[in-house]
Amino acid sequence: MENNNSLSRRRFSQGLLASAVGASFAPQLAWAQAGGQAQFLVPFTPGTTPDLLARLLSAGLAKSMNKNFVTENRPGASGMIGLQAVLRGAPDGSMLTVNTNTALTLPFVYKTVPFDVLNDFTPVAMLGVTNFALCVNANLGVKTLQEFIDLAKKRGGDITYASPGKGTLHHLCMEMLMDKTGIQLSHVPYKGSAQATTDLVGGHVNAMFQPMHVAEVHAKAGRIVILGATRKEQDPTYPNVKPLAQLGVKDYEADSWYAVWGPSNMPADVVATLNKHINDLLQNDATVKETLSKQGVVPEPMSPEQLFAKAKAEFAKWGEVTKAAGIAPE
Repeated sequence: MENNNSLSRRRFSQGLLASAVGASFAPQLAWAQAGGQAQFLVPFTPGTTPDLLARLLSAGLAKSMNKNFVTENRPGASGMIGLQAVLRGAPDGSMLTVNTNTALTLPFVYKTVPFDVLNDFTPVAMLGVTNFALCVNANLGVKTLQEFIDLAKKRGGDITYASPGKGTLHHLCMEMLMDKTGIQLSHVPYKGSAQATTDLVGGHVNAMFQPMHVAEVHAKAGRIVILGATRKEQDPTYPNVKPLAQLGVKDYEADSWYAVWGPSNMPADVVATLNKHINDLLQNDATVKETLSKQGVVPEPMSPEQLFAKAKAEFAKWGEVTKAAGIAPE
C-alpha cells in the first residue's frame, strides 16, 4: 500500500503529465490568447497581505507577460469560499490565487472541507515568508523567554494569549510552544488580528504571536516586549531578536508564507511559464522587492515541485501539533 507522501507525489506527477498532454490539443486556451485576461482570486478581505501580494503580482505580470491580470476578493469560511471558486475556474492559467500556508490546517480545524488542501490545487510559485514574534504586554513584567516560561508555570494557566481565530498560525504557534515547553496558557480567539492586537497592546490579553514587522512597531513604543522569533534561522533584519530555537525551545520552527496556486490539472508548460515570470519579479523587480519588504515578506522563489514538497511537510507538521494539542475538527 502506498503511503500518503508517495500517493501525493504520484498524483502531482500524473497531473502535470496529463496536463501537458492535454495542453497540446488545446491551442485556443484563454491563456494562449494575446492580450487575454487572467484573474487572482483572493480568499481574504482587501488590505490583507495576500490581497496586496495579488495586486502587486497583477501589475508586474501584466507588464512582463502582456496580459491583463485582475484581482477579486472572495472572503469567507476561513478562505474556503474563495478556494472553492478557484477550483471551479478553468485550469489554463486564467484563474489563480494567492494564499497562505494556514490553508493547510483547515482539515485539522473543520470537519467538512470541500476539497483536498494538498492535491486539488496546482502549485505555481512560492512568494515569500514572514517571521513571527512571540510578544507579551509590557505590563506582564517579563523581559525574556525564560522569565515568561517561569511565570506561566507559576501561574498555572491563567496567562492569556490572543489569536485571530482557531487554527490560525498565531494560534498553532502558541500550541507548539506550549507543547515544547510544558507550559499552559488560556486561548482567547478573536475574529481577526486587528482587535486581537489592540487588546494585546491594551493589556486585555497577556501574549500573542504576531508578524515581526507588526510587533516591532508596538515594541518600539514600549507597549509590548518581543521574546523571540519563530523562524529557525536568525533574521538579519531583526538582529536583536533571537529565534526561539536558539533560546532553548528545541526544534521550534514556524513562519507564515504566501504562494500562488491554481486549479488542479493546470498544463505543465503554463505552470512553468508563470513560475519563471513570478520568480523574475521576486528577484529583479525593484517595486516588488520594496513592497514585500514593507510587508515583512522575505522573497523565497522556488520551483513548483519544491513548493509542493514544502506544503506536504507543513501539512504533516501542523497535523502533529494539532494532535498533540488535542484540537479536534468542529
